[in-house]
Amino acid sequence: MVINQISVFNMIIFLNIALFFYMIIGNKGKFIQKFSVGPLLFFIVLIGIRGIYQGYYVRGIMFQTNWFLNSLFTILYLPLYEGIVEIKVSHLLWAVWTLGAIYSFIANCYSYGKLEKYIGKIRKYEDPAAYKIADEIRNDENIRRKPKIYRSPDISEPFLMGIRQGRIFIPDIPFTEEELKFILHHELQHFEHYDNFKKCLLLIFRNIFWWNPLMERYFDDCEHVMEIHCDLRTVKNMIKEERIHYGETILKVVKECNTLNSPYETVHCTGFFRRQAKEKLKQRLQVIADFQKKKVRKAPRISLYILGILLFLGSYMVNFTPSFDPTLDDIDGEYDYWISDNTESFILDYESENEYQIYIDNVFYEAVSKDHELPKKYEDLPVYEAEE
Repeated sequence: MVINQISVFNMIIFLNIALFFYMIIGNKGKFIQKFSVGPLLFFIVLIGIRGIYQGYYVRGIMFQTNWFLNSLFTILYLPLYEGIVEIKVSHLLWAVWTLGAIYSFIANCYSYGKLEKYIGKIRKYEDPAAYKIADEIRNDENIRRKPKIYRSPDISEPFLMGIRQGRIFIPDIPFTEEELKFILHHELQHFEHYDNFKKCLLLIFRNIFWWNPLMERYFDDCEHVMEIHCDLRTVKNMIKEERIHYGETILKVVKECNTLNSPYETVHCTGFFRRQAKEKLKQRLQVIADFQKKKVRKAPRISLYILGILLFLGSYMVNFTPSFDPTLDDIDGEYDYWISDNTESFILDYESENEYQIYIDNVFYEAVSKDHELPKKYEDLPVYEAEE
């Protein structure tokens, strides 16, 4: 396992390619209906693994640049402080990235703690009528897990907290029995399918890539996809008239929520309503209205998982590296550390020519006869038998 500047650079390239690709096709209604948030999470996890396990195929495709990456890595290795401990630009950037991720994580934990503290203080009660409706839904939909249900005049929107021990909170707004049934059905679907756990994974990746605006957009879109799929699971057995009433209930909750000020954030929770752009709300209502019950086809989702795996494996055959030819001073000095920590440096064993050929960053550097012992500075490099 190697994590260095080149591995991180390649990970960022593949991450942004995936995010850009999703931005192009991810907002289409048909795409959202066919592909759940699962494959989207899977892609991000694979990209994270790609950044940690920076291997490569020796005979793969190497994109070497003579100016961009060379200039970039020259800047990264500029010394900022030379003393007992040398500090370079790359060290500073790593520190900013790490501290930013830690701050984002702590901020999210603080926000969740603030919500828990608020929930502990507010007026709330368990509604027997809500439990009765929820039990009917659970029996009809074969939902095994049973969360607690609270009504409260001090919250502004319905939402679900927790992963294993769920708690559904519903504002003390005068809902009809049908509207309450729609809301509870939606939240029970969130709870049954562990949507809060999926959202936590998304938050972790958003915290890690806090500096990437595409990641923020991706997080928001994944939330949108999650809500639509929860809607589709909720309305799958409804007739068109019921689906219209379901959409009207969403609009009623939107109207009520916009008239109340919330002293808390529910970014860690899933809910019946998300504060989102009008275009996404319109798309959500349109997907609900146009829904037609069909046999669920698993092939599109499985194909997306397979595509992710193929791209993941294929990415080890494509690498972006600087076209770097070290000087003798580099080899004798600090470059020893770079070689030992760089998977793009290796030795080819040419049996017929009785020599070793040394490659630094996939660029041939020198040949060493087997009649002589390999210099110590090369002892950590992997040796591969050359095909002749």
